[in-house]
Amino acid sequence: MKTMTTALDLVRADLEAIEKRRQRMRESMPGTAAIVDEFRKAFGEVKVRQAKEGDKEVGKPQPFDGIDVDRLIRYYDRRTNVIREKRK
Repeated sequence: MKTMTTALDLVRADLEAIEKRRQRMRESMPGTAAIVDEFRKAFGEVKVRQAKEGDKEVGKPQPFDGIDVDRLIRYYDRRTNVIREKRK
Protein backbone atom coordinates (compact mmCIF):
# COMPACT_ATOMS: atom_id res chain seq x y z
CA MET A 1 0.00 0.00 0.00
CA LYS A 2 2.96 2.30 0.61
CA THR A 3 3.83 2.20 -3.12
CA MET A 4 0.30 3.25 -4.12
CA THR A 5 0.39 6.16 -1.69
CA THR A 6 3.75 7.24 -3.07
CA ALA A 7 2.44 7.04 -6.65
CA LEU A 8 -0.64 9.07 -5.71
CA ASP A 9 1.56 11.62 -3.99
CA LEU A 10 3.65 11.95 -7.15
CA VAL A 11 0.56 12.42 -9.31
CA ARG A 12 -0.84 15.02 -6.92
CA ALA A 13 2.49 16.86 -6.87
CA ASP A 14 2.56 16.89 -10.69
CA LEU A 15 -0.99 18.22 -10.88
CA GLU A 16 -0.21 20.94 -8.32
CA ALA A 17 2.90 21.96 -10.29
CA ILE A 18 0.90 22.12 -13.52
CA GLU A 19 -1.79 24.25 -11.87
CA LYS A 20 0.80 26.63 -10.37
CA ARG A 21 2.43 27.01 -13.79
CA ARG A 22 -0.95 27.72 -15.43
CA GLN A 23 -1.71 30.34 -12.77
CA ARG A 24 1.68 32.05 -13.28
CA MET A 25 1.09 32.14 -17.03
CA ARG A 26 -2.40 33.63 -16.59
CA GLU A 27 -0.98 36.31 -14.28
CA SER A 28 1.91 37.18 -16.59
CA MET A 29 -0.23 37.21 -19.77
CA PRO A 30 -3.72 38.37 -18.74
CA GLY A 31 -4.75 39.53 -22.22
CA THR A 32 -3.83 36.20 -23.75
CA ALA A 33 -5.63 34.37 -20.94
CA ALA A 34 -8.78 36.39 -21.64
CA ILE A 35 -8.68 35.56 -25.35
CA VAL A 36 -8.09 31.86 -24.64
CA ASP A 37 -11.04 31.91 -22.21
CA GLU A 38 -13.27 33.37 -24.95
CA PHE A 39 -12.12 30.71 -27.43
CA ARG A 40 -12.85 28.00 -24.86
CA LYS A 41 -16.34 29.38 -24.33
CA ALA A 42 -16.99 29.35 -28.07
CA PHE A 43 -15.17 26.19 -29.18
CA GLY A 44 -14.50 24.02 -26.12
CA GLU A 45 -11.00 23.02 -25.10
CA VAL A 46 -8.22 24.63 -27.13
CA LYS A 47 -4.46 24.23 -27.09
CA VAL A 48 -2.24 27.30 -27.33
CA ARG A 49 0.86 26.53 -29.36
CA GLN A 50 2.42 29.98 -29.29
CA ALA A 51 1.55 33.32 -27.74
CA LYS A 52 3.26 36.64 -27.17
CA GLU A 53 2.15 39.44 -24.90
CA GLY A 54 4.49 42.33 -24.24
CA ASP A 55 7.94 40.89 -23.67
CA LYS A 56 6.59 37.49 -22.56
CA GLU A 57 6.50 34.73 -25.18
CA VAL A 58 5.62 31.06 -24.80
CA GLY A 59 5.59 28.18 -27.22
CA LYS A 60 7.33 27.72 -30.51
CA PRO A 61 7.03 30.59 -32.99
CA GLN A 62 5.50 29.70 -36.33
CA PRO A 63 7.92 29.45 -39.26
CA PHE A 64 6.31 32.45 -40.99
CA ASP A 65 4.81 35.81 -39.99
CA GLY A 66 1.98 35.61 -42.48
CA ILE A 67 0.92 34.13 -45.74
CA ASP A 68 1.95 35.58 -49.06
CA VAL A 69 -1.14 34.49 -50.99
CA ASP A 70 0.34 35.12 -54.44
CA ARG A 71 3.40 33.05 -53.57
CA LEU A 72 1.21 30.29 -52.16
CA ILE A 73 -0.91 30.19 -55.34
CA ARG A 74 2.21 30.05 -57.53
CA TYR A 75 3.54 27.19 -55.40
CA TYR A 76 0.36 25.14 -55.77
CA ASP A 77 0.09 26.01 -59.46
CA ARG A 78 3.57 24.56 -59.99
CA ARG A 79 2.76 21.50 -57.88
CA THR A 80 -0.49 20.74 -59.70
CA ASN A 81 0.59 21.99 -63.14
CA VAL A 82 -2.35 24.39 -63.22
CA ILE A 83 -2.05 27.13 -65.80
CA ARG A 84 -3.98 30.30 -65.00
CA GLU A 85 -4.68 33.22 -67.20
CA LYS A 86 -3.35 36.46 -65.86
CA ARG A 87 -6.11 38.76 -64.72
CA LYS A 88 -6.18 42.19 -66.29
